[in-house]
Amino acid sequence: MSWEFERDALIEVATALAPDRPTIAHAVMDRVSADSGKPYQLARARMVLVDQLDDAGLVALINYRDGSEYIAGRLQQLSTYPTAMAWDWYEHFLRDLPDLKGGMKRFLELVGEHSYAVGSALVNIDTGSDAGALAFVPTEQVSGIVERARHSLSLIRLGTMTAIQDDVPAFPQLQAPDVVCTALPQLAEILAPNRPDIMELLRLVLDDPRAYLDAYPAMDYLCSGEGDLARRGLLAMLHGTDWGISPALLEYFDWRDDIETIREQLGRLCPPELSSLWSAEYGSAINIADPQDRVTETSTFLKETGDQFHRLGFALVSITVGDGYHLGLCQAADAERAVRLLLSAGYDAAETLGTTTRPTPDVNAP
Repeated sequence: MSWEFERDALIEVATALAPDRPTIAHAVMDRVSADSGKPYQLARARMVLVDQLDDAGLVALINYRDGSEYIAGRLQQLSTYPTAMAWDWYEHFLRDLPDLKGGMKRFLELVGEHSYAVGSALVNIDTGSDAGALAFVPTEQVSGIVERARHSLSLIRLGTMTAIQDDVPAFPQLQAPDVVCTALPQLAEILAPNRPDIMELLRLVLDDPRAYLDAYPAMDYLCSGEGDLARRGLLAMLHGTDWGISPALLEYFDWRDDIETIREQLGRLCPPELSSLWSAEYGSAINIADPQDRVTETSTFLKETGDQFHRLGFALVSITVGDGYHLGLCQAADAERAVRLLLSAGYDAAETLGTTTRPTPDVNAP
C-alpha cells in the first residue's frame, strides 16, 4: 500500500464522516504534509483524525474488551446515532451470548445490522491498534466511502466480524489469504531462525484460526482486514510477552519514544558481540525542547545504529503498524527479502534502517 494511498484514504474518511467540519480534514492534511512520505506522519495524522472526530462527537472509541453496555452507551452519545434503531434483540443477546468468545464482535455486528435497517451504517476506523473507532454514516454513502478508503474504514454488519453462523457467511478476515500464508512462515524463518515454538503457533493461526482463538482467546483482536489476525499474531509471537516466549525478537516503540528508551530496549535484542554499540553518548544527555527535533534526533540515532549493525553483518528492520513501529534484527544478507515479505504480507510499511540509502524492494520479486 503506497504512502499516497494511505494519505488520501485518511482525508477521505475525514471528509466523509465530518462533511460539515472541513477543519478536521484540513488538520489531517496539515499533519500528514508536515513531513511528506514518512510513515510516522501517517500514524500521527490518524491520531489527529480520531481525536478530532471524538471531540466532535462523531466517533466512539472502544476497546474490544469493553462491555456491550458501555459500547452501547458510547454509540448512543454520538450526534449521528440513529434513534430509530431497534434494541429488542439486546435482552436475548445478554442472555445467550455475554460470555461467548467472539460475543463482543457479534454484538457489534448486531448493532450494525439494526442500524443499517434504519438507514445508518456502522463503520470502524482503523486506528492502527487493537482499539476501535466506531461511527455511523448514511447507508446510501457507505459503499462508496468504504471502497475509496477500504484500508482505513470497514463496514460492520452480520458476518463481517465473526464466524458465528445463523445463515451468515463465515467471516473472511479470520482466514488469511494465500499471499499471507506464503509470506509469514518465510518471514518467521528470517526473524526467528531455529524457533520451532514460534513456527508452530504461526502454523496454527494460518491453518485453523478458530482453533487458535479457542486456545488463545487473548489474541482475539478486532481485526481490520484479511490476514490481520495472523499478521498481529506473528508480531505478538516475536515479542514473546503474551506467550512467555524468551528471548524477545522484536521490540515495540511509539513515535514519541526517546533515544534512551529505544537504546535500552534494543539492547535486549543484541547478541553479546554487539553490546558495545550501546554507548552512553546516546539518550540520557539529550535534552530537546521541541518534539519535532526529538523525532529528528531519534531518526538519526536509528540510522547510525542501523549502519553499525550492518557493518557487523546484521540488519535493523523496522515494521510500521499504526501509530508505532517494531524493531528487530536479522542477518544482513536476508534484510531485503525480509522487507519484501513484510510488504507482501500486508504490513503498513517496512524498511531496513541506516544512513546508506537502500531502495524498497519489489514485492513481486522472487
